[in-house]
Amino acid sequence: MKPALLATLALALATPAAAGAPWRPTGVAVTVTGPIALTPGHFVAAGADFPLRLVGQASTLQSGRRVREALIFAVDRAMTPPLVNGARLCGLTPPTWIVAVPIAPAGLEIAVFNGETRPSAPDSRGLCATFFYNR
Repeated sequence: MKPALLATLALALATPAAAGAPWRPTGVAVTVTGPIALTPGHFVAAGADFPLRLVGQASTLQSGRRVREALIFAVDRAMTPPLVNGARLCGLTPPTWIVAVPIAPAGLEIAVFNGETRPSAPDSRGLCATFFYNR
């Protein structure tokens, strides 16, 4: 794991200038999570606060051979609160992992997983939902 890279990605998710600005949902995220806040310790959607613990990072290969770095978070409390319109992150199963992938210049992909096995990429086994946001 590259500590400098992890720190850079964590700062990209929660810079002081952006700390008060929520991530705006696009696509299906509009009807499930609404705007979100993401810091190295919390994922907040529709008033539900999922406590997170940063556990690692992974490199993901995207189309055109571009490599993007992802942050892997463990969700520290089993919970399935209703979000926008009663939707839930993983249905009735509590999410156990969240993978955050910054997308230049001002986007964010969130992949939500359940299960005991830590994901190694945004499309790993146990994936239950993927959401996109921008600022």
